[in-house]
Amino acid sequence: MGIMMSNAVAKKFRNVKILHVIMMIGWPMVVILMVLGDSILYQFSRRSYTPWYRPGIMFLIFLWLMYTYFILLAMRNYNIRSIAMEYCDFDAYLACMQYLEKFQFKKVKLSQRINRTDVYLIQGNFDAAYENLMQMKAYYGKCSPRAQMMYDYLWCRFYAEQDDIPNFHICMDAFRNNWIHNMQVKRSLQNQAERLLQELNFRDMMFAGKSQRIKADMMNLYAAGKLGSKYEFVKYCYYMGRLEYSMNNLPIAKHWFAQTVSFGLRENMSYRAADFLAKLDEMRVPYAAVPPPQNQYYCNSRPFRMSSGVISILMGFLLVVVVMIL
Repeated sequence: MGIMMSNAVAKKFRNVKILHVIMMIGWPMVVILMVLGDSILYQFSRRSYTPWYRPGIMFLIFLWLMYTYFILLAMRNYNIRSIAMEYCDFDAYLACMQYLEKFQFKKVKLSQRINRTDVYLIQGNFDAAYENLMQMKAYYGKCSPRAQMMYDYLWCRFYAEQDDIPNFHICMDAFRNNWIHNMQVKRSLQNQAERLLQELNFRDMMFAGKSQRIKADMMNLYAAGKLGSKYEFVKYCYYMGRLEYSMNNLPIAKHWFAQTVSFGLRENMSYRAADFLAKLDEMRVPYAAVPPPQNQYYCNSRPFRMSSGVISILMGFLLVVVVMIL
């Protein structure tokens, strides 16, 4: 049974599928044909004089193919990110993650399967998230180091989303030991782990009751224009509500929770904000007379145009043709 999508999301989803098929099937076939063609031409050039065959041109074509692949990858990932962060259609986002598992090598497929847990956590489907993590436990040793790091991180996220503080701290300590303090981990991977740890430290500070510090940090992020998508603003509203609630500023918290719910998203934060809102209604807490500052939705990111990627690929091809002619 197909999922319901808006026209804009359906177009993005179609782009993801087309680009993924081109990357996983079309692009490798072109590279194989180019290598075979180059091999045949090279053998032919050794037997007879062929002035039109130049190895440098073949190398330039290969560079163009590599450039094309990375542009296709950027376009595919942009469409996936738009579905999740701008349109906030997480059913379509899950369908994208499942589709990415097709036509992949085993290690990449395992990595995509682990990343699927992130979608389940966003949706609030904790049973599916737990089942997926437990199923992938048997394949942990076969995964790439980055996939293993994400697996450890997602266990931390799983317990954090359910406010299971003891298990969260156990997983967080294991994450630090495995990926931050382990000197055998590559520096590039440690940098990624440090970025993930920032998210976990945010959750840890919330559990520790450091509400004022977190609130100041979040308002600074807003003022600095760091909220670059609709989903990031929804997340901002929800956690501002949680912080005000923990500081007993209930009218302001009610405003933030109502603003979170007003986006009408089908995901965990909106469901939990609705629960908080119902609890505050039962307590007969009024809305804040003055809306809190820095609560206007905006998007500070520059849109990526698919046409720009296509034009850059064509310009690269034109450059190769010009070099061949000269």
